[in-house]
Amino acid sequence: GVDANHLWNVAESLDVGVATGFTNAFGKTFEILGQDFDAEDVQFIPIAAAGRYHVTDKFRAGADIGYAIGINDGNDGGFYYRPILAYGINQSFEVNFSYTGISLDGFTWSTISLGFMVNL
Repeated sequence: GVDANHLWNVAESLDVGVATGFTNAFGKTFEILGQDFDAEDVQFIPIAAAGRYHVTDKFRAGADIGYAIGINDGNDGGFYYRPILAYGINQSFEVNFSYTGISLDGFTWSTISLGFMVNL
């Protein structure tokens, strides 16, 4: 996946803004009790509000909250939430760890991610 956000500094340690991106989860064939099942690829475009709190000069915590638009056939999308922990390497680069949850019809599609961010 790829994510983009734009944040504005609204207080000494707080940034708020907007976030979007594109996520593609590749499907595969798996076996349950001797029966093969094919999982289709799943794609989302999230549209969200974003907030980041600067715990220290290097460490940030925050979340994106909004709606993930389902792109593939039969995917209606759902409520999107993504808590994030980030460590700033320097002014231009950051390593982040996040959980993404998308509430769909009767279940939650989720991932755990380790990412690298470039500040432009």
